[in-house]
Amino acid sequence: MTNLADLPLFHTLLDNTQITSREMGRYIAYVAVPCRDLDEAQAWYCEVIGAQAVRKLKDRVTFSVGGVL
Repeated sequence: MTNLADLPLFHTLLDNTQITSREMGRYIAYVAVPCRDLDEAQAWYCEVIGAQAVRKLKDRVTFSVGGVL
């Protein structure tokens, strides 16, 4: 299995550097991914990706990945 940290651009995707006004609008605010089983998806994101579940509602889970919420 590939280590995500070895993938190109992985560390830049999780960069928490403050965005300047010139760069505004050039970042991903959030990603919504549909799934068939919320508990299974939560386990995968936490165990495989290393995300931390920070909020779980009946229809979604919010994750923090690499300290980025």
